[in-house]
Amino acid sequence: MKKRSIVWIFLIIVAGLLCNLAGKFVASNFSIPLWLDCIGTMLSAYILGPVAGASVGLATNIIWCWSDPMQWVYGLVSIITGILIGISARKEVFDDSSKSMNIGALLAILSTAISVPLNFLFYDGATGNVWGDGVSGFLQDQGASKVFGCIAGEFYIDFVDKLLLCLLLFAVLKLRKKISWHPVRRILAGMLVLTILTPLFLCSKSVEAAQPSSDYSSYIQTVYNSTNGLPCGKTNYVAQTPDGTIWVGCYDGLYSYDGRTFT
Repeated sequence: MKKRSIVWIFLIIVAGLLCNLAGKFVASNFSIPLWLDCIGTMLSAYILGPVAGASVGLATNIIWCWSDPMQWVYGLVSIITGILIGISARKEVFDDSSKSMNIGALLAILSTAISVPLNFLFYDGATGNVWGDGVSGFLQDQGASKVFGCIAGEFYIDFVDKLLLCLLLFAVLKLRKKISWHPVRRILAGMLVLTILTPLFLCSKSVEAAQPSSDYSSYIQTVYNSTNGLPCGKTNYVAQTPDGTIWVGCYDGLYSYDGRTFT
């Protein structure tokens, strides 16, 4: 790899770091079955090598400690990801889709092996992702042990995340042959575009948080079922007519409610 200026290296590292933070923010706030916290790690490792990739990944975990103080311990996963991607890039592994998938699967296995003990140590086995915890909870409800459920939940997220990102890196490298830009500049441009989107997500989240929320816990609540006036116990549709009557559609018919009784 040819030598690059200090400024150029700095820009790639900063862009990679911001990409990681943007991806992690999106994944955590929109509850998707991915981590998305190693996009910049992979791209930095591919462009600059394993040391730079590992550094970007570790820095991401350290910065994210503002949200979760124990995130730094998961930096080992980021370091291994950066090193493995950097070494694989030098061997031109990502020029082949099958090899890219193999690296994604290997990363998923390593990430799971490292994360699961940490999950039990700090979070009672929880993955920190609603989808992963959902898989874990489902398996435990079916009679699986807690250890097996937590391993399966973590692997589910890691496998999808790492496999998808490795294939994404493969796709980016394939696309570079169809665009006239210099390969590194194309990758950096994509990283910067994703970075620019971060403030938009932050702003949208801030606006959402600023909206007044309705807290119904302080209201008097009455649950109607077959024991107190609503024979069916379940409703499919509720509507109110201009005269104030509430109409309730159930499996066994249509009921009207005048505020006191169901008919």
